[in-house]
Amino acid sequence: MAQTVGVSKSNVSRGFIEASEQQMKAFAERRFEDKDILIIYVDGIVFGDYHVIGAIGVDAAGFKHVLVWRKGRRKMQPW
Repeated sequence: MAQTVGVSKSNVSRGFIEASEQQMKAFAERRFEDKDILIIYVDGIVFGDYHVIGAIGVDAAGFKHVLVWRKGRRKMQPW
């Protein structure tokens, strides 16, 4: 279907990657000066072969805000 209208998988993929990069840049550059963050939860999980570390802040009204998340080290392989 996509080929009949002149759209290739690679064009769709490139567009998605570009849009995702812009969204992630905006996400990473958010500011929290206007939020009264009272609690910060930090946790990590294993996602695929990587550890992912994240922090969530809870403001005075009880709303949660994703403060940061980062890809950590690859999982150690057993001997």
